[in-house]
Amino acid sequence: MTIRLRILLFTLLIVTGAMIAAGTMGYKIGASTLQSGHSERLIQIRLNRTQALKTDLENLGNNLLVAAEMVRVRDAVSAFHEAFIKLNNNIPEKTLAQNIRIVNSHYTNHTAGHEDTPIADRLSKPALVLQSMILMEAERNESTPRNVIALKEADPYGYSKVHSEIHTFLSDYADRFQVEDVLLIDRDGVVVYSVQKGLELGASLDTGFFSGTRLTDVYRWSQSAPPQTFRFFDFAPLSSGFPEYVSYIAAPIYDQKNYIGTLLFKVGLNRFDQILSDNYQWKKQGLRETGEVVAFGPDGFMRNSSRMFHENPGEFNRQFSSAGAKQESINAVQTKGTTALIAAVPAEKIRHYLRSEDSMETGTDYLNAVSLMSIGKVQLPGGVEWVIIAKSNFNETTGPINHYLVVFVVIGLLFLIVSLGLAYFFGKQLTQPLSYLHRKIQSQGSAIQEIAYSNQDEFANVFNDYNSLAQNLNQEKQEKTVLEDVILTLGKVMLMVEVIPGYEGHLKAIIRKTNRIAYELIGTPELSIVGSDISLWMDIEAKDLINTHKKEANLKCLSGERIPLAVTVIPMENTTGRERFVVVGNDLRWKIETQRELRMKEDLLKASQAISKTGSFRWDLRNGQMLWSDEQFKLLGLNPSEVQPSYELFRAMVHHEDVQELDNAIRMQGIGTREFHFVLRVRRADTNEYVWTNMMGITEYDDNKNALCTWGINQDITELKKAELELISMKDEAEKSSLAKSQFLAHMSHEIRTPMNAIMGMAELLKETKLDPDQRYYLTIFQKASDVLMTLINDILDLSKIEAGEVSIENIFFDLRKMMTDVQEIMRPRAQLKGVDYSFEIGQGVNINLMGDPTFVKY
Repeated sequence: MTIRLRILLFTLLIVTGAMIAAGTMGYKIGASTLQSGHSERLIQIRLNRTQALKTDLENLGNNLLVAAEMVRVRDAVSAFHEAFIKLNNNIPEKTLAQNIRIVNSHYTNHTAGHEDTPIADRLSKPALVLQSMILMEAERNESTPRNVIALKEADPYGYSKVHSEIHTFLSDYADRFQVEDVLLIDRDGVVVYSVQKGLELGASLDTGFFSGTRLTDVYRWSQSAPPQTFRFFDFAPLSSGFPEYVSYIAAPIYDQKNYIGTLLFKVGLNRFDQILSDNYQWKKQGLRETGEVVAFGPDGFMRNSSRMFHENPGEFNRQFSSAGAKQESINAVQTKGTTALIAAVPAEKIRHYLRSEDSMETGTDYLNAVSLMSIGKVQLPGGVEWVIIAKSNFNETTGPINHYLVVFVVIGLLFLIVSLGLAYFFGKQLTQPLSYLHRKIQSQGSAIQEIAYSNQDEFANVFNDYNSLAQNLNQEKQEKTVLEDVILTLGKVMLMVEVIPGYEGHLKAIIRKTNRIAYELIGTPELSIVGSDISLWMDIEAKDLINTHKKEANLKCLSGERIPLAVTVIPMENTTGRERFVVVGNDLRWKIETQRELRMKEDLLKASQAISKTGSFRWDLRNGQMLWSDEQFKLLGLNPSEVQPSYELFRAMVHHEDVQELDNAIRMQGIGTREFHFVLRVRRADTNEYVWTNMMGITEYDDNKNALCTWGINQDITELKKAELELISMKDEAEKSSLAKSQFLAHMSHEIRTPMNAIMGMAELLKETKLDPDQRYYLTIFQKASDVLMTLINDILDLSKIEAGEVSIENIFFDLRKMMTDVQEIMRPRAQLKGVDYSFEIGQGVNINLMGDPTFVKY
């Protein structure tokens, strides 16, 4: 029997045995593959549900912000606040007993703290009054409290009017975004509105039933939260002793810059059930028969309900009990219809997950069932962190191949025994060349070399193949070393190039391999680049690779674009006799764009300073060096090439009256003053003229409060100062004109009064003479008109008193009928000249005895 035949028989037995053995091991490989595939699916499902959870809460928060910015919501919370002030100040004590009966009747199935303590006894008086009003209206309308829009009975507090204007809008908002409730808290921490009209309506969060609850946390946060922010608050009991767990998304309400209240969405457990189960479609997600996605809070409790409880409550109760759950927890699950905030894992385990990175592990779940779990964490708006676990029963993962295990093992053992027997029989004939090959390989150590074999039998091909493999392996090892050096250039263009002879002695640099970045930038598949000359794709020749190791070149893209690259050439050692290089290119477009933007910003800064006549400076207080901008030199009339900026130079140019203020500012820097701002007069070096400058700056300090450097600006405000002085001058001129006017009026009034007194005196003398009735009547009119004229003259004198703020009005008794008769006697002659009559009439009930200034009333 020839060696070839013996090798064939031996190979046949070995391959057969190996196939059976591979079948045996295939179970492990298959199980591992199934587990790996299932793990990837669980990871994707977890990431998908995590993103869905974050997106839902962020969308909810954004819609909450939209509502918080609405004018109608701001007006409503302010109006509710005013109504509650009235309600709190006018509590109807006589109806409190009735209010307590109504509220206790509504909350018959709920107690606060102790079973013998009614709910109403724990509520504040305003809450009792308000809730009883709404409950009575709901009973009158045979509806629920939520459907109450306005109160038909009298509402002296104004709450019903505000409620009717905002309730429909916020109720629709709650339905549109599927939240359990929408609440408003005013600036004093009072829950002034609730869509559902729940237990918290009217509660004060500073004292009483709801103090120290999650609602209090919401109110405290919103008082200092900036506008346009929202935050998610994790589940917590509604109040002490009350079994309902609630979570909120809250946003502060601002009127301009003033905090006036808080808008809240109450988010229920059912929402998280729907998000994490994709509306209870576990199989559609790929979770098969037992898989689910579960969220856990930092306290270790579930934040959504179990899939097993949803599909098979009886089996869940059995496993829940077997896992060591207390009977009260089992009863709570049945009562509430959910496992959320009841089933839990150890809090320390959850804290470990929150500190760790995302992971895959096989372990026990909340029912102590062995499961394959993808574990990760999610940060919700406001910083709350939950652990998200996508899991599946471990037996379900490896189930498809379990029933083949016994068959694989038995067949594999039989073929293994036969193969071992035959291998022993033929071993002696086969081991000699193999032993020789083994000894040679062992003697080489880590270095792989060719092995000489002189026999021309069947093993000669083995040695030839080994030698060829060793040669290729050495070449691959060299290339691997180079690639490991280049691996750090991820994100850069990489080309592996081989230099070969071309026509007429010219060298060609042929591309043998490239990376993804290179062919994506060029815009062509890798196969189109490999085998072509590098000069087709880059401004570089074969001689450039040999003579230099670094330069800049442009990458030629099919689109016509030329991408600038910083090129690094790395030579490769090889045994083929041809030179090989790795060309690495770093994209320089970002550098060019950055330089362009930097120049643009510098030009913009210079233009801004030139337009505003503002110079800037930096003073290093540690070494005294100063840096001035071009506009600073221009402001001081200095040439940058002729002087060295320094504090002493600037101080010497400051007006002597302003030096003290400058020194004081510098001294204040030494005691921790950060900012300074004052006005200085500075003498320009080129014209020797003083200009007014507005100087301001800021000083930086280290951790020990030592001054490091000062940044500042100088703005030329000379024109502004001139305008200020002109305004002062104009003001002085106006005051002088006003004074001259007052003096003129006083002088002219005295001049007119003198002849007027003579006229009035002569009228009195004439009245003593013998006159007929008509003459006496005309003389009386003449005297009254003289009195009016004298009054006008006195009023002119009062103008100066008006400017001095010294005008006074008399407050004396006078007869209205007598005053009107005097007016009639003065005005009747003028009216008769125009052909009309003049008379007056005083209405009935009008008191003719009045207090006031009859002169101003008459004229």
